Amino acid sequence: KNPDDFFSSLKSLIVSGHNFKVSVLGKTYQDVPEVFSEFKSTYPNYVAQWGPLDSREEYLNHLGSCDVIVSTAVHEFYGVAMLEGFWAGCLPICPNRLSYPEIYPRECLYNTPGQLTKPLRQL
Repeated sequence: KNPDDFFSSLKSLIVSGHNFKVSVLGKTYQDVPEVFSEFKSTYPNYVAQWGPLDSREEYLNHLGSCDVIVSTAVHEFYGVAMLEGFWAGCLPICPNRLSYPEIYPRECLYNTPGQLTKPLRQL
């Protein structure tokens, strides 16, 4: 769904000295872009959770412990995971495309990878 922009933004934050933890939640598929394993192995100290949790309750509790939820999707029908994160109290940061402009306020939307990184720097 466009993980390159997501991990590029995270790497930019790391290079500029930001301290954070990232959780990559959800199902694991057979064909996973290399950028996932590359980030996880290169930056293990920045990983809070990687992969699915054991139950829906654990998943929702974990979302509740997060500050922000990010989408870099180029294909999405509705963005259910983003809605779950928003419901759990996370600040949504989404591309200004697909269904996101109809759901989230303008200040939560970005147009370029640079615009994605900007609100993350401010957290």
